[in-house]
Amino acid sequence: FTPEGKRLKSANATLETADGRDVPIFVNTPANDDKLSFQVIVIPQSPLDPDASYWVKVDARAEDGESFSKRWAFRTMSGDEWKKRRTRLGY
Repeated sequence: FTPEGKRLKSANATLETADGRDVPIFVNTPANDDKLSFQVIVIPQSPLDPDASYWVKVDARAEDGESFSKRWAFRTMSGDEWKKRRTRLGY
């Protein structure tokens, strides 16, 4: 997450639907996961809706005090597409 591999001191994250509704998430950072140094893991607390767009925002601070902010969007697969992949993968 950080440029030049700077260690994170703290981080906050949000996950929102395309229309701005907050989605409850779990957030792993170096502060609560000793396996992380400069990573942030955002995990939805419940399955996301199929064929839906979401926005993620992460605000973080490195140990040297520098702040970072990143925002990106993604879209989940449709239900039919997921069923086809599950079948192909043998689930």
